[in-house]
Amino acid sequence: MVRRPAPPPPPAAPPAPGYLSINSTPWAELSVDGRVVGNTPQLGIRVTPGRHRLVLVRDGFAAETTWVTVAPGATVKNTGLTLTRVAP
Repeated sequence: MVRRPAPPPPPAAPPAPGYLSINSTPWAELSVDGRVVGNTPQLGIRVTPGRHRLVLVRDGFAAETTWVTVAPGATVKNTGLTLTRVAP
């Protein structure tokens, strides 16, 4: 009897996406990894699992940059971001 090699295993399923819910005081334009997603608050932004760079900008305020790490299937909430007013 001739044995055939076992077929290769099926490819692994891609990891489940993660989500971001971001708010700031005052509102600001939010970018995730260099892509503008809109003004805060933003809820349920779909992202790949891993580390992401958030940038919040608003005229008259210093830009705020922060990093978050999102696990597969998880939602990261960051609602305590406060922008600092800059002197005119």
